[in-house]
Amino acid sequence: MRGTVAKLLNNLVAAMNLNNFIVRPKRRLVEKYAKDEAWVTLTPEEIAELSHEVAGLPSEVEPEGEEAKRFDFLMLNLQLALLRSEPAFERLRDQLKGIAGLLEEKSAIPMVHAQMALIQDVQTERVVAGRHHADAGIRTPSPAGSGEADRQTEAQTCLYRLRR
Repeated sequence: MRGTVAKLLNNLVAAMNLNNFIVRPKRRLVEKYAKDEAWVTLTPEEIAELSHEVAGLPSEVEPEGEEAKRFDFLMLNLQLALLRSEPAFERLRDQLKGIAGLLEEKSAIPMVHAQMALIQDVQTERVVAGRHHADAGIRTPSPAGSGEADRQTEAQTCLYRLRR
């Protein structure tokens, strides 16, 4: 996870326009943290430098779409509700199934069509009933055996990736 976050932040810094009048005064820092090797190990001083000097600078990375952010938020809340055994889990699960149902209607889109079996799987009780949730790191035995558990993990992962 650390590597993924570091790469994301590195890409944000690398996409900063050095000719931008807001970025220009921090050019030395932006050039330093635009390099991959700067993110291998960060000292507390470098973290402070990034937080106070670089974090607020504008980047030219395309912002993630609103739908993707909403889906991420839904998945986070679904995971938390599952972990905490909250009653909200059922409502969130139904929202996820609704999204999968809407995706199923878009089977003419090649990326959706390629994942259709997984989209259909996500809509079944055995995938979203809370028995297995790969993103939350929870695994409980599946009554149908490990083949089904692997399909469930794949279904959840692919549905998550479809939003990108």
